[in-house]
Amino acid sequence: MREAQKRCDSREFAEWQVEYQDRPWGEDRDDLRIAQLCALVARGLGDKKAKVSDWMFSDQQKKQQQKTRKSSVVDMRNVLMAKTAMFHAMKNQGKKKA
Repeated sequence: MREAQKRCDSREFAEWQVEYQDRPWGEDRDDLRIAQLCALVARGLGDKKAKVSDWMFSDQQKKQQQKTRKSSVVDMRNVLMAKTAMFHAMKNQGKKKA
């Protein structure tokens, strides 16, 4: 919040609040938009009972998704660290040969 206060004054912050009220953004809103689209497609394909709620994540699913995302970030970091170590090892071997 301090960073935001440094970058914009209270007037600009109020404008962003109005913007968010008019057109919300974020993962929850994205999930809702995708669920609406999925329900529309399902209805178009013949499932006349398809509802938006059929396509929304439950709180349990969101928690699992967050855990998975955290572990995948750790996995990506580990892969990057391993590749960086391999790169440096190869670079150092090249220097020894020269």
